[in-house]
Amino acid sequence: LIDTVGFIRKLPHHLVASFKSTLEETQEADLLLHVIDISSPNFREQIHTVNQVMKELNIDQKPVLHVFNKVDRVNDRDLISLVKSEFTPAVTVSARRKIFLDQLEHEIEKYATENFIELDLKLNIQRQKEIAQLHSMTNILDKKYDNGFVNLKVRVNKSRLSQIESLIN
Repeated sequence: LIDTVGFIRKLPHHLVASFKSTLEETQEADLLLHVIDISSPNFREQIHTVNQVMKELNIDQKPVLHVFNKVDRVNDRDLISLVKSEFTPAVTVSARRKIFLDQLEHEIEKYATENFIELDLKLNIQRQKEIAQLHSMTNILDKKYDNGFVNLKVRVNKSRLSQIESLIN
């Protein structure tokens, strides 16, 4: 999770540059949650600013779930319908009042279910470099040592399968 509160209207360029170093960590993310204040009259401009910085960082191809926050402050139901169709996938929530957070959780779970798989891997204990890389590329669910081997149960994004295959072969 990375806080991008710095994307404020007309943010000075030198401050945007300082946020870029923090945002570079998003290159490792599987899913980006773009939280947008739907009650702001400038929310589209703010979305555009974030998208531009994402493009500069070469992360504009990452999957994004648009999370329109402060829906409790919006009386225009047509606006809510419009943003949900304009920015897909999208959910509307109120973090403060805990409204529709279950829908946000559902969308994250849906993404994880559709894009992640579990694998059972067995590597020689001598392959410490590869084991370390698996720790950084996957979510280790279980690890057991047996007669000079390590048995790993991992959860991994399907997009990384070819990296995993080349790593262990």
